[in-house]
Amino acid sequence: MPLTKGVLIVIRDRAKGIAVCIIAGIPFSYLMFLIGLSVERESVALAFSEMQHVPLVEFAGTMSLVMLPSIMSVALANHVLGNLGKDSFVASTTLGAVAAYLAFSVVCIILIQEVPGWNSDGGIDTFGAAVLLLVTIPLSALYWLTTVRVERNRRNLANQSELAIRAME
Repeated sequence: MPLTKGVLIVIRDRAKGIAVCIIAGIPFSYLMFLIGLSVERESVALAFSEMQHVPLVEFAGTMSLVMLPSIMSVALANHVLGNLGKDSFVASTTLGAVAAYLAFSVVCIILIQEVPGWNSDGGIDTFGAAVLLLVTIPLSALYWLTTVRVERNRRNLANQSELAIRAME
């Protein structure tokens, strides 16, 4: 497929959507990490005292690198749904969250040899899985709002223009 102006606009919009999701995901994941520590330590004060020792820039850099494959998988899942014409908000957000969860799990297996949501003894950690889903669902929804909705509107406008031209012939 040649790189036409329309294709370049779509690529630009998707890159912007990925960047927005990664930037928004950093404070959101920090908040989820803080909530997880608060529940684990049973004290918000202890969680805050532990989080003071985490350099914010290092945390942001690490999270952006870890989230990149997840957001890219959300973009790929939404691209497939868009090609099928099934990119509604609910379908895109659900499939995007599942794709992001799987991509994040693969990254975690590579980096720390552990899957979020599963204990090292093979049991299910529902809290870990819930926290991860609480991060991936809003990011997937944000990607839909910033990118997929724009593409849908552009696609619908092109279809309406094409139908109007055919009607005039």
